[in-house]
Amino acid sequence: MIDKNNAFKYLDLILNLKRNIAAARFIEFKHEYEELDLPEVKGSVCLLCRRGLEGTHLKADENHILCTYGAFALGISNPDITISSGQSYAACGLYSGKPVARSIVESIHYLEQEVKGIEIGPISEVDNADLVFVVCNTRQAMRIMQGYAYYYGAPKNISFIGNQAMCGDIISKPFYNNDINITLFCKGARKYGAFGEDEIGISMPREMFYNVAHGVFMTINPVEFPKEKVAIAERLKEVGIEVEFDMKDSYGENLDVYDDMVKELRKKE
Repeated sequence: MIDKNNAFKYLDLILNLKRNIAAARFIEFKHEYEELDLPEVKGSVCLLCRRGLEGTHLKADENHILCTYGAFALGISNPDITISSGQSYAACGLYSGKPVARSIVESIHYLEQEVKGIEIGPISEVDNADLVFVVCNTRQAMRIMQGYAYYYGAPKNISFIGNQAMCGDIISKPFYNNDINITLFCKGARKYGAFGEDEIGISMPREMFYNVAHGVFMTINPVEFPKEKVAIAERLKEVGIEVEFDMKDSYGENLDVYDDMVKELRKKE
């Protein structure tokens, strides 16, 4: 049976995801980092997240995160005032001036925290994860947002700028805002993450993910067409989950029934 407690285990089957669902956890203390029996991997945050999506369970600290701006976003190292104020971005040509660049850096939310490193891996292997993230196509992203809306309504903190995608959009922003976020990736993520042109990323706090996964399941009946409901049921059956879905076409039929009922009631008033 799929309920709130285990829906996250089956989200990849419901959505037919091609990549693993990954998770990230901040490691706060040096002894905790050293005692964590995981391989240390060097690379940009984009590359580390890609490894997690591929199934690798890893850790990295300041000596292993090779993109300095990524380390700033995660709070693993502290930026110089010229960076946190946006001066460096204004100088690189990506933005039209210092006011715009300052607002960009502010939106990224470089985390002001004291952490030793980060743990990244498949969600099933990262205990007490802080964040959960997926890379998917736009239709799958639509379904995740419908699952989010089922419990939380309209998102209030979606933010992406085509820059610092994995470290900012996927890690620092959803952590800072305690909310879901989307990324369209950036130059670095496209190169080092090797994400396809048809892919986007979504990240959220771990506890929120459990509700969102259940929301995706709860909206199968009103949203999916019969053909896709059959495919979902077959994928779930392969792992021993028997589910029967309503084979109506969509929530539109339910809306029509409700609207007709209201019209009849109005006539009697």
